[in-house]
Amino acid sequence: MPRKGTDDLGLRIKFARLRKGLTQAELAQKLNVHPETLGKYERGTNRPDAETLRKLADILEVSTDFLVGRTNDPSPIPSSLDADVETYLEKIVKGEIPIHFDGVERITPEVLEDLRTILKAALTYIRAHKPKEEEKAVEEKEEAERPGKGG
Repeated sequence: MPRKGTDDLGLRIKFARLRKGLTQAELAQKLNVHPETLGKYERGTNRPDAETLRKLADILEVSTDFLVGRTNDPSPIPSSLDADVETYLEKIVKGEIPIHFDGVERITPEVLEDLRTILKAALTYIRAHKPKEEEKAVEEKEEAERPGKGG
């Protein structure tokens, strides 16, 4: 596996492609680019734009952070993570899940209530910003699918 933090986007694309069991031609077809273009990405002579990088990550089932060298973990973050976090926070706020801190033996009821208030505010913030992010993702997808766009 390529080293973390190095400029080895091409090596990481190739690693993920081989891990997925795809040939260059197969990946190029799925990506809707010429096989020569994909070869240039893998050799590092060309770099994909942001949208192509996202498509590569989706097709290869890796994170964009892995492709650009920010992490050595190729696993993408599950799309259900936001819902999981939201559900977890909701259960904490309702008192269904107790709050524990390593090294803190006893938390006063006042501190627990303050923590629940903070988590409730965080949950409200997440919910308030979620639709905007989803709308933005839809707009970006529609923009990419317009005629004249693509690789």
